Amino acid sequence: MKKRISVLLAVVMLLAVAMVITGCGETNTEPKVHKHDIGETKDVEFTVWDGSAITGEGTYNLYLDKDMKMDKKLVLGDMMSTSDITINLCLNGYKWESEGRIADIYDGVTLNICNCSETETTVVGKGDPYIKRAGTFYVNLEGELNVYGKINVTCDNTAERVAYGGVAEVMGKMGIYGATVTGVDVKRIPKENGQADTTTGQGGGICVNSGGELILKDGLITGGSSAVGANVFVVGGSTFTMENSKITGGLCKFYTYPNQNGEPSTSGGNGSVFIEESTFIMKNSEISGAEVAGKAAVMCNKANCVVEMTDSKIINNKSTHATFGGGMHWAKDDGVLKLSGKIEIDNNTNGSGKSNVLIYSPGMVIQDLGMSADSKVGISVFENTAGKVADKNSAAFYADSDACKLVEDNGGWALAKK
Repeated sequence: MKKRISVLLAVVMLLAVAMVITGCGETNTEPKVHKHDIGETKDVEFTVWDGSAITGEGTYNLYLDKDMKMDKKLVLGDMMSTSDITINLCLNGYKWESEGRIADIYDGVTLNICNCSETETTVVGKGDPYIKRAGTFYVNLEGELNVYGKINVTCDNTAERVAYGGVAEVMGKMGIYGATVTGVDVKRIPKENGQADTTTGQGGGICVNSGGELILKDGLITGGSSAVGANVFVVGGSTFTMENSKITGGLCKFYTYPNQNGEPSTSGGNGSVFIEESTFIMKNSEISGAEVAGKAAVMCNKANCVVEMTDSKIINNKSTHATFGGGMHWAKDDGVLKLSGKIEIDNNTNGSGKSNVLIYSPGMVIQDLGMSADSKVGISVFENTAGKVADKNSAAFYADSDACKLVEDNGGWALAKK
């Protein structure tokens, strides 16, 4: 009998010890405890957040203990001044949604969202009925948003409230680390009172502008649809870096809308990723599965576009247009495409056949900065115009068009008609 009692006591003591060992996502019975390591600081205790406003400067460590649904957006910081606020929010496996945007993040505010659950959860907004942009998050010039782990950030745009930045508009900094952004369909929204419609459907996933920065690491952006930049739209001296990541799908459509004379006008159809006067860096990443009505999976528009690719792929994309690019389309001759490591820009098509890197204006020269021998890069020039296309005569380059061939040109390649 004594032996049975001693065994029972030992089991109870063991269970008691197990109950007080807490870590990410684990809780005690009474009181509840939720802890995370933050940087070098171990076992930081988080507090349950009930969705109430977050005001006052400082650091807030919060977690959800149930699904959170807000009736309006969370305003973090002050649009007229710079704050000093850091919010670390663990979703703890629960959904976070709002009847409007999820949050506006103003200058001096950093919002870090993680999910310590093994089950993926969702963050979803419904846009702003008045501003028509930034469906789930808006990040101001000196604001910062970081999303970590098994989280899918998306938007419910069934009410067609959003015409720009289906999931987010970023003027500051946004990082996506191991998480997913699922884009939505953003369309031109007709203006009222007989005004001409100039609201272009841009960025079904994320729009980055005004010198903003987007980082995608170990993550995925997928499923966006718009006139321009179905998944990512990057303009205004901004930077987009993707590493160990994928961008898949994306539908770029032509839209017909009334011009200032009330006559139908058509535009759009350009880029799963649209870059204008900005920098795009790909490291060990892939863009695939886009379908565009106009110009390419990666559209480089206007001047000062820089694309740097290392050990990356742009493959299996298509344009239904007869003459525009399928993989990449370079609209101006002063852009820069820098290639290193194993590069595949291959198996992309347009309405006429193979179309991988299409140089629309002769004079833009691709730089080989150390491509491996097993790289493949198809090149064409709009309407088969001859001209220098590559700074080195690497065997990785080949002519997309059967009407053209590569010929040596001062140590590089030029495209010449056969």
